[in-house]
Amino acid sequence: MQLVAHSVQGMNRERARRLLAQGQLDVIWSSSTSERETLYEPVRFNLLKSVNEYRVLLIRRQDRDRFAAIRSREQLQALRAGAGEHWSDAQIMRNNGLQVITATRHESLYPMLEAGRFDFLPRSLSELADERAALAGRDLEHEQTLLLQYPQPIYFFVAKGNTQLAERIRLGLERAAADGSLDRLFFSFDSLREAWERVYRPAKGRARRLLKLPNGG
Repeated sequence: MQLVAHSVQGMNRERARRLLAQGQLDVIWSSSTSERETLYEPVRFNLLKSVNEYRVLLIRRQDRDRFAAIRSREQLQALRAGAGEHWSDAQIMRNNGLQVITATRHESLYPMLEAGRFDFLPRSLSELADERAALAGRDLEHEQTLLLQYPQPIYFFVAKGNTQLAERIRLGLERAAADGSLDRLFFSFDSLREAWERVYRPAKGRARRLLKLPNGG
């Protein structure tokens, strides 16, 4: 089998999924939703372990006290969330009774948050390290007291009905997990290692309040 990688730099996830359906791509990775699992064939192996279930909130600095007071989903529902138009986060937030403001371009979300179009932007733990540079000079910060959790596995997807390819990928992933090579690759990325440690090795006295949101509402 020959593998040919196609860069998705500048390509939104929705277009990648369309190319998969059209047969122009054989496999993509994506967050999973019930709709995507109906349209495409999922390889049910969570590529980012469980760290993708957790979100830190990107907020305006002047709103620190406002978020530090949040203790429940009902309090969170009084705020507006931001998200990319095709992010599965957007539907999860809507399922949980939040108003969601979306943008087609990720870069547009920062000025929209600064301008008060919405109140927070959920950020994956694996995104925090890389995002710090993008926040330089902005009146934004990663909130320090809350940690959201909602089901959102990252799977490989292949074209619907291509169960043979899906099974080959699943078997390869399970073998890599069994011999330790998958963990070695996972922890070789600083952002993923930092995300794992934020969840499973919290600093003493700095534990965040965990707020769980069900995927289905």
